[in-house]
Amino acid sequence: MNCSKCGQEIPENTKFCPKCGTPVDEAPVEETPVVEETSAVEETPVAEANASLFDDKNEPLFEKNEGSIFEETSAPQEDALGDAPTEELVQEASAQTADLAADQQPAYQYDAAQAIPEAPKKKFNKVWLIVIGAVILVGAIVAVVYCNFRAAFTNPKSLMKNALVGYTEDSFDNYEDQYNSRMEVLEKNGNQQVLDASITLDDGFRELLDKYDVNADWLESTHVRVEAKAEEESSIGANIYAGVNGVDVISLLYLAQIDDEMIYAQIPELSDQYMGIDLAELGDLSGTFSNLDSLTQVEQISNEDLKKLSVRYVKVLTDQLKDVTKEKEELEVDGVSANYYKLTATIDRETSAKIAIAIGQEILDDKDLKDLMKIYFDTYGSNPQLAEMYGISSTDFDEWYDECMESVEEMVDNQKEELDRVKEEGIADEEVGELVVYVNRVGDLKGLELNTLDDSAFYIYYPEDGDEFGMEIGYNDGGSDFVITGSGTNSHDIVDGEFIVKTDDKDVLEIEVADYDTAAAEDGIMVGTFTVRAGEDAELGSDMASEMLASLEYQFKFDSSDDASKCSVIIKNDTVSFATIDIQTSYDDVETMSAPSDYLEVTNNSDIQDYVYSMDLTTLIDKLKEAGVPDKYVSQLEFVNEYYLQK
Repeated sequence: MNCSKCGQEIPENTKFCPKCGTPVDEAPVEETPVVEETSAVEETPVAEANASLFDDKNEPLFEKNEGSIFEETSAPQEDALGDAPTEELVQEASAQTADLAADQQPAYQYDAAQAIPEAPKKKFNKVWLIVIGAVILVGAIVAVVYCNFRAAFTNPKSLMKNALVGYTEDSFDNYEDQYNSRMEVLEKNGNQQVLDASITLDDGFRELLDKYDVNADWLESTHVRVEAKAEEESSIGANIYAGVNGVDVISLLYLAQIDDEMIYAQIPELSDQYMGIDLAELGDLSGTFSNLDSLTQVEQISNEDLKKLSVRYVKVLTDQLKDVTKEKEELEVDGVSANYYKLTATIDRETSAKIAIAIGQEILDDKDLKDLMKIYFDTYGSNPQLAEMYGISSTDFDEWYDECMESVEEMVDNQKEELDRVKEEGIADEEVGELVVYVNRVGDLKGLELNTLDDSAFYIYYPEDGDEFGMEIGYNDGGSDFVITGSGTNSHDIVDGEFIVKTDDKDVLEIEVADYDTAAAEDGIMVGTFTVRAGEDAELGSDMASEMLASLEYQFKFDSSDDASKCSVIIKNDTVSFATIDIQTSYDDVETMSAPSDYLEVTNNSDIQDYVYSMDLTTLIDKLKEAGVPDKYVSQLEFVNEYYLQK
């Protein structure tokens, strides 16, 4: 069979002419067949289109990098046999595959009159994933760099303000964490606690007493045990026991009922009678006791309230600063140095007045401060003695508050006049002080100085170099100074170091710190050893005893946990131990006394006489003998008991 178009001989079962590509019809056709453009899709089977433009995996044979099937140019392309397909072949093949290709990829429009395959939808380019990832990575790097080098990018005044605010917040937060941890343990154990303290005398103390012809060989130890329990917020009981050589010699049972303003006490070794103390009858002395619930009331001033108040006024102060400079400087303490940003704010007369005015105005408008002052007044203002002690001049809160605010208003008015004066006289920029803050690269406070023209200064330095740190805290009033300085290491929250206390450049005290656990301290648990000894320039005294005592060192060893706090104080010198003091608090069950129905009033002279007649020292004498107290001490009590107390 020959091709109807070019006459080329066509082998059997061939669908297209091998020369010109004209489709071969089953039925005889005329020599010049007419191609029906509009019916091409209907007449040509889909399978034929697949055979021509797709391989057996249904993948396009011709594909651009961008994903289209055909080149956008109209220039002919080589087919599989190397011949360029004719225009008719291209048009007919396009028509045959229009539907199938449209399902998979968009077609290009070659002319408006004929349907052609749409070009394929462009696949998401992986380059965009790389670009997006790079943008995110760069953003993360910028954020990390900024966080780690925040001081380099921050305005000096903002940096100083943020450092002071952050330090203030951290200080309150650390205290609150410690306080809350201990209160939670106490509350969990029923608000009851037991304290045991004992003193064991060693050879050094006995030798000291021998110098004064005092024989204390019989005295090995003394002890005190305090069992305390708060039944309610206004009821506190305590049992106190004191003894010698492990024997309880005397005790005091105590109960304070705050709401009733009553205190009850009994000393079983002296009398079976109870003593009652009516606080309202004590006059001036009542001020010491009538507000035993003050701690409970003061707790209404929460740590969070105080933190918020402190931060507010730190911001008010720093907002008034001007001309804050920033420079890098080395901060060195006791051989430990580090480079920090030094922020310096010069305080001139104008700035000083503005700070006072701003703080005063904030106080006048501060409703939170007024609420805290109300709690303060309720705690201490109800008793004349405490009110005078704590600066409360009136028994009415509103009257007292108004008096306080009037004094603040007067201060603000005076400072406004001062501000006008220094401007008129041209001395507004005259320096009166300087505030210096050292911060590390992330903006944390590492040092602070407050200097005035009269040479008084307060400063704190804390440079860090890896695990090493230096510390110096000092105050100078223009005449004398007081300084604590030293250095150490802080590795994995364990601090070791040596520090010196100086007054007027004299080393008066040395402090050695070993194995102090700062992580445990944040939870209110003390672990570590602190050794305190006289400094090189300490005055040793003029007599043998004071000289010996001045040469001693005191080692405080803390070994606490969630359930108990332990502290051992070892008093010694280089060669001899003088005494050991052991103190431990725990949360054992405590049974305190109840309010007695019958008691003798301490303020009643007749009741006092009755109490003396009720005394019997027999039990006390027996316990002293049991403890090994020499007869020369016990015999005196026996004489009093026999001739003065017995009826």
